[in-house]
Amino acid sequence: RAGERINVTKLTAEALRIPQAYWAEIMCNLLDEGYVKGYSVRRYLSGTTITGLEDIQITPKGIEYLKENNMMRKVLTYLKEIGELVPGI
Repeated sequence: RAGERINVTKLTAEALRIPQAYWAEIMCNLLDEGYVKGYSVRRYLSGTTITGLEDIQITPKGIEYLKENNMMRKVLTYLKEIGELVPGI
């Protein structure tokens, strides 16, 4: 938000403790769906290479998704609480 740069080391497959190929697929999808921008993806027969992560930025679409996702989580929590208070709902 404040123009701060992302600590790219926190975005690696190793930092997230997931396989490299899975991480690369996630990063490709985030870019393809328009949730983030600022980096490049190159697909080769030997695998996927991602460069320029130091310039990653969340897009308005990405922010909207995060807000909606958080709202849905709140709604689900609220409904579960109601279900505990009022059996049969």
